[in-house]
Amino acid sequence: MVSLDSAVVARLEKGGKRYEILVDPELVDSFKMDSAKVSLDDLLATDEIWHDARGGERPTEEKIKSTFGTTDLLECVTKILSDGSIQLTTIQRRQMIADKRQQIVSEISRTAIDPRSKTPHPVTRIELALDELRWNPDPFLSVERQIKDAI
Repeated sequence: MVSLDSAVVARLEKGGKRYEILVDPELVDSFKMDSAKVSLDDLLATDEIWHDARGGERPTEEKIKSTFGTTDLLECVTKILSDGSIQLTTIQRRQMIADKRQQIVSEISRTAIDPRSKTPHPVTRIELALDELRWNPDPFLSVERQIKDAI
């Protein structure tokens, strides 16, 4: 089990109520790809579903059954992780932004041509231009959508 200090909240809003679980932020992606490879004991900080995890408010079994159609913890966790949102740690968010920025820079470098020399713009030139503008990508938007903003 992950410790409560290092766990993050995964949240699903459904039926006017909020359902939360405390999960290990590093195992969430592995669980989404193949839930059979990750055990619930490793993924969850507690074996509970909460209305408010920080406040300690728990839903009744009837509410869980009416919302998720079952009281099985694995099915409820899968539904929350697939349809809900996960709070990212600062390190994860920075890594996602850096990865997205690198994808955008390489895509611009491949497709944009310098009109003077008729060659592609170097990657360092694009990176320096984006740094000068203080432009940062949104980690959740597609690369194609953000290229126009970057240019």
